[in-house]
Amino acid sequence: MTREARRRFAALALAGLLALHLGAVGVYLLNESQFAFLAHWRDGREAWRTGHLPVAAVELRAFAQGYREATRPFLIRRDFPTEAQAWAAVGNVDAASGHLLAAAEAFLKAARLGQASAWRERHELLWTLRDATQLEAQGRERLADGNPEARQDLAAAAWLRGDGRAALQEYRTALAALQRWLDQQHRPRQAADGGVVDEQLVLYLLAGTSAWLNGDSAQGQHYCQLLAAAQDAENPMDGLCRAATALHRGETALALDILAKTGVAGGEQTSFAAELKQQASRAPVLQSASPSPAPASHLRR
Repeated sequence: MTREARRRFAALALAGLLALHLGAVGVYLLNESQFAFLAHWRDGREAWRTGHLPVAAVELRAFAQGYREATRPFLIRRDFPTEAQAWAAVGNVDAASGHLLAAAEAFLKAARLGQASAWRERHELLWTLRDATQLEAQGRERLADGNPEARQDLAAAAWLRGDGRAALQEYRTALAALQRWLDQQHRPRQAADGGVVDEQLVLYLLAGTSAWLNGDSAQGQHYCQLLAAAQDAENPMDGLCRAATALHRGETALALDILAKTGVAGGEQTSFAAELKQQASRAPVLQSASPSPAPASHLRR
């Protein structure tokens, strides 16, 4: 090797070592920067856990909003949540603080980033806000995925607009699409205990209760019977169905007793329970000849 070649080799080796050193320094600085940024998440979670919601909201929103910049050009640390989890946490804190519109917006960001549960959280918020327009928009956005929950969004929007018949049709469409969607998601068609999956039970409950409330006793009885036959006998969830049935028979005292012992999971279920109680309070109280068959219902969303 000539002297000139050795010089070139030495220069290249030095440049390589310098680049390696600079790369190591860059990785170290990026790691330190991400560790410092992670303090927003840690402090926000701790403030949330201890009930300091204003502090939690500020810290978690700062983390979610700065997430993409902090993880450029790539994420090094393994203790980072996902960006979707960050926005879902913001939504939970905003909802707990009573800032429902802000929570709905945060859950929408989380859902679009892949946090599937955020769609359900937003559904319940929009129902509480009685925002049929946003519920319908959410349902339309989700239809392309084939998830039957999109039909629940559309059903809720129809119900809020006073169209109980359209709401029931959306629940029925969701039930028809459920098995195909389970296959697409490579999920078993049965629950772990061998029974019906929770999504189907919830749709039976919503379809049956909404039908009773809409005055369609035939459909109400049909879906409530399907729910009664498919649910886990040790954890029944058909309290609203049984209350609606008792109320239809004029057994007001029994209906009120069932409602008092029935837990609901939020969203439509909460409103349907309240509407049944209002109907019962306006009806003459007739004592049922049979004792209440109403164990506490198992909550399923």
